[in-house]
Amino acid sequence: MSKSLNVFYPYILPSVMGASTPVVKRAIRSAAIEFCRGSQIVQEIATTNATANRGEYDVESPTQMQLDRVLQIFYNTTELVLVPTLEVRSALAMRGSVSGIDPVYNTPTTAYFKTPSGSTFSVYPIPAEDAANAFTVKASFAPTRAASQLPDILFDDWVEGIAAGAIAILQSTPAQSYTSPTAGTYRMVFNDAMLRARSEARKGRVMASTRAKPVVFA
Repeated sequence: MSKSLNVFYPYILPSVMGASTPVVKRAIRSAAIEFCRGSQIVQEIATTNATANRGEYDVESPTQMQLDRVLQIFYNTTELVLVPTLEVRSALAMRGSVSGIDPVYNTPTTAYFKTPSGSTFSVYPIPAEDAANAFTVKASFAPTRAASQLPDILFDDWVEGIAAGAIAILQSTPAQSYTSPTAGTYRMVFNDAMLRARSEARKGRVMASTRAKPVVFA
């Protein structure tokens, strides 16, 4: 589910009197994008079929959202090792057959992106057989630059933080009627909310135990 950008207006407009609607919407989108990229709070889990002899698969993004990071990939019940793009140093993994040498076709153990952009991930070894819903992909997403709506969680849980980010953007714009030195204060509110959202994205909504683990002696 998602909400229109204008639901953020009551939290923003009183602090930026005179800002036009298009400018405010742009600031909301920019703040939401930075918030999502910095916190990874918007996450989705999806499944994808494995296809024999095919090593590349697409991550589908929710409406008006774009892929930020792939967080986990499983092949059946086994979690794949996510390899950073620059650490993929096998020509067979990068392009397939090389000089008559074929890539390995077997159960995938690693996943990676061949380039730092795009939403298509690769796996290696390449699956040797078809398998329905073999891949489970957990990924984080951010709004697109043209988004007219934002995920519910950004308003329901983090409206004050994102509104503060939008206000900071607007108030730091030079030579406007709403330019203000309080932009830095709003920026701190935004950064604090983003840090809290990052913690929630990693830990979930659980209360961590404060008890020390017992030390086991050999």
